[in-house]
Amino acid sequence: MKKLICCIVMAFLCSCAGFREGKVSSINTFPQPDKKPSLNISLDFVVNMNGNTITNQATENNIKAKVIERFKASGLFSNVTLDSSGQEYSLNIKYEDRGDMNVFLSVLTGATLYIFPSYSKDTNIITAQLVNNKNKHKTEIVLNDSMTMWQQILLLPLTPFKHPLAEAVSMQNDLIDNLALQTYENIKNNTN
Repeated sequence: MKKLICCIVMAFLCSCAGFREGKVSSINTFPQPDKKPSLNISLDFVVNMNGNTITNQATENNIKAKVIERFKASGLFSNVTLDSSGQEYSLNIKYEDRGDMNVFLSVLTGATLYIFPSYSKDTNIITAQLVNNKNKHKTEIVLNDSMTMWQQILLLPLTPFKHPLAEAVSMQNDLIDNLALQTYENIKNNTN
């Protein structure tokens, strides 16, 4: 029990707050089409931190599972598969998580017990190519959004409401949902 209390106290004493840029909005309800296309998804996930590429297979697998789950939950497609063939359409996604932080400022913030502020920025960029597997027609979809995390003791009251992890997950979900909707709209517009 002591460990749990310590973890909760430390989470709130971090005095971090995340603020989204808000380039993509949340989708509350998806259209419910009569005719639903089938879709195969392939995904390449890259993390760049201050220009250095970081590879993490577990994170990539989690992103792939989340993309498949959210595309299926949208109800826009009859079948959604990962890295297979035989579907009407293919969506080749490059998902880049680009982080930018100043290590010196972060150390200074910690050394001054969060009196001196610091920030880092996390930008998620999705570049997707939609391919009609029958006629090989290709369409490109590009989405991006970012979140800035500030660290400073005065942000302590905001932490429960603007926790950076919650903001990052929300941004990621909104990007994937918007990708699903734009994919469906591109398919619908190209079949009419």
